[in-house]
Amino acid sequence: MPFGLYFGWITVATIANVTVFLVSLGLDVSQLAQERLTALILLVGLAIGIRTMTKFRDISYGLVFIWANLGILLKQLSETGYQGQYIRIILAALFSVLVFAVFIYKIIHDDFIKDTI
Repeated sequence: MPFGLYFGWITVATIANVTVFLVSLGLDVSQLAQERLTALILLVGLAIGIRTMTKFRDISYGLVFIWANLGILLKQLSETGYQGQYIRIILAALFSVLVFAVFIYKIIHDDFIKDTI
């Protein structure tokens, strides 16, 4: 479990660092394009996270992604954050949380069934 948590945070931090690098390039893109790119990055993170979590069957890895996406979601919805302005980011983060939750449930359920047979 500790390795999964650590590996999950390394993955999330790497995705965040790549995003910061892209922003530092100073590309002049519209607000709509920024929102779409952010949602796309969240979905790429979802794909990486689900693939890795299911390959290693490590729910702690997926829980890190749920925590990170919930943080993004809460910032997007809060009064002191973006107040729900960016619906694509909200939907991508919410979708990611739900997909991770489903896959975590599936791993737990499959392991439980396997252990009882």
